[in-house]
Amino acid sequence: RDMSYAYWTLGMISSNIEEYIKSEDYFNESLNIGLELGDRQVQAYALSGLSETARLQGKLPKALDLIDEAIRRRDLPLENQALIELLMQRVSIYIELKNFELAKNDLEVYLLPKIEKLKYNYYLTHVCFYLLIVYEKLDRNIFESYLEKTSTLINENNYFFFLNQQ
Repeated sequence: RDMSYAYWTLGMISSNIEEYIKSEDYFNESLNIGLELGDRQVQAYALSGLSETARLQGKLPKALDLIDEAIRRRDLPLENQALIELLMQRVSIYIELKNFELAKNDLEVYLLPKIEKLKYNYYLTHVCFYLLIVYEKLDRNIFESYLEKTSTLINENNYFFFLNQQ
């Protein structure tokens, strides 16, 4: 299992330096180890990495298929932080595909209620930013309410660094 994480890490590094063929090779090695072990968590991480690599290359339908498969393999309750991160990754792909309705559904039906309940303020700020993007396209009145909520979260939680990351 340790080797799968080593390959996953190499895949992330390769993606970050835009060596996508190497990245895919490393993530596939990680996935193969996960398959050999029957470890669905390792498989999900590898598929998530493959999805991100596809997204970075502009292969959005492939990225969406991969992240959906990663979510299926995680098979965890929504309270699990890893599943929340996979859903957030899917939302970002939906937004890039300009499928704002599906992004809104994941954000409002799955993510927002759980994140608010669990008081994951860092994720809550991300969700609100994504909802800003979605509602800028779908409903300007709701956009204004999320703009205020996001601003309040940033100020209350000193997330000024967050603005620089986006």
